[in-house]
Parts: sequence; structure tokens; C-alpha cells
Amino acid sequence: MRRLVLIAGLFLFGGLPAGSAAADDNQNLAALCAGPDANRAISACTDLLNAEGQASAEKAGVFTWRAMAYLKAGHTFYAMSDCDSAIELKPDAADAFRVRGQVQSAIGDDARAIADFTKAISLNPTSAEAFKGRADAYARKGDNDHALGDYTRAIGLKREFPEALNNRANIYVQEGRSDNALGDYEDALAINPDLAVAYNGLGAVYTLKHDEARAIAEYRASFKIRGAAEFLRA
Repeated sequence: MRRLVLIAGLFLFGGLPAGSAAADDNQNLAALCAGPDANRAISACTDLLNAEGQASAEKAGVFTWRAMAYLKAGHTFYAMSDCDSAIELKPDAADAFRVRGQVQSAIGDDARAIADFTKAISLNPTSAEAFKGRADAYARKGDNDHALGDYTRAIGLKREFPEALNNRANIYVQEGRSDNALGDYEDALAINPDLAVAYNGLGAVYTLKHDEARAIAEYRASFKIRGAAEFLRA
């Protein structure tokens, strides 16, 4: 839904009338800018940024989407720059702070990531993704209490959030709370049966429970989805 709202907002750049050639071009570019292909998104967002007549809020949105595409493509420097540009244009752009938090996480600066996610949450307290991002940063710093709190809030805001369920389960495993972990891994897999890391987590839980046969079965399920090379890196 958020992507559709963005596309609708970009549709009428500069007050272009719906159905005009320019408006149709912008609509097509907006769809690509918010699309899943990172390279095409970068190109389309760049074309939109070069268009005339954009309001600051619209332009900030495009910078944010291009930042997401740059991050997906592994270009963290450009992603950071675009987030900064979005925030300069629209200081209350919650999504820009959230994406910048993701960039900070990607480059290993968890302290700044937490600060950006916290700002994003202050601007949009219903952002499950921001709570999950901050929880991940807390978890990497070994702050399990804050991580668990944020994962729980993320899941409360977005119940079908298998990645947050999986990561909360990982914390439970670290703390020896195998029954809590088991429930979260199973809930994550009920939402996304192809989430290989959750099978891996179940293997760890059943190892804690001294159920070697079940642990092996879960590790095999993970192996089947991920393949040998990725499984061994996990």
C-alpha cells in the first residue's frame, strides 16, 4: 500500500493532468522507481529527480526510494547520500531516517543506526520495520533486553512478520528459552515456509532439547532450501 501511495503521489508531478503524455511517463517511471529491480529503480528514480516542478516532499520520497535501491545494490555511499538529501528536503521524513538506519546497519555503525531508527519511530510510531531494524542493531550490540522489546513491538504492529519472529527466536535461543524460541520459529514458518534460517533455528532448539533426530531433520530442511554453500556459511 505504501508503494501505491508513493506512485500516486508521483503521478502528478508539477500538477500534470492525468492522461497527459508527461503524466503517463512519470507514472511509469514511478512504478519502476519503487520496483524490485535495483538497477532499473536507480535509473527511473534518477530520471524523476531530473524532472521539473517537483515539490520538496515528492523529491524527498524519490531520494528515499533511490536510497533503498542503492542499498539493495550494495552502494551504501550513494544510499547514505540520498537519505541525507531526503532529510534535508523534508526533516520529518520518517522513511528516510528508517532507510538511513538500514544503511548505517549495513556499514556496521549500530550506534548511528539506533539513533536513526529511534528518530524514525518518533516520527512514525507505527513503523514495524523501524522497530525491527532497531532491534537488529540492539541484538548485534548484545543488548538482548532492548532487542526483545523492539522485536515484540514490531510483531505487535505487523503480526505476519516472519523475519522479526525469527530474530526474536534467535534471542530466546541465546537465553536458553527454548519453548519461546520454538513458538516463534514455528510461527515464522507458518507465514513463510521457505524461511530457511528458521529451520536452522529449530535445529538449534531441538539440539538444546537433546532431540537429535528432530534437530537433524530441521537442519536438512534448511539445507534443502539454502543449498550446501549457503548452509555452511550460516
